[in-house]
Amino acid sequence: MSIITKIALFSVAIAMTIAWLGFVIGDSSILSAMGTTIILSIPILLPFIVLYIMDMKCKKPIEPLFYWLVLGSFVAPIILHLGWNYMMLTDIMATGSLDAGQGYWLLINLFGGFKALIVGAAIGAICHLIFSAFFNER
Repeated sequence: MSIITKIALFSVAIAMTIAWLGFVIGDSSILSAMGTTIILSIPILLPFIVLYIMDMKCKKPIEPLFYWLVLGSFVAPIILHLGWNYMMLTDIMATGSLDAGQGYWLLINLFGGFKALIVGAAIGAICHLIFSAFFNER
């Protein structure tokens, strides 16, 4: 497993653990919190699965543009998830339970995560163009 895939796995685990803890502290059952966390984490799980498949299962070299698209579409939503889940967890720890303010958790993580996924893919494409322009090996 490459270092990028290990870092991605670690960051997904942290983001999902923070969200799960928030729901458990907010009086949800452990199973309900697990299901909600998995649903909220779809925007970070999809690119992680593609990164894992590219790292472990592909025998031929990966097209650099595709790699940058997937990497960018992973980094942007994971930053959103880590930040938002941390803010929600600290808010729940301060108030002691889930309240109306945490109702935006689904909206931000799921729908905002898909928007961040698209923006991250665009940023990945731009990074690929910049790196290929400056570090072209001919």
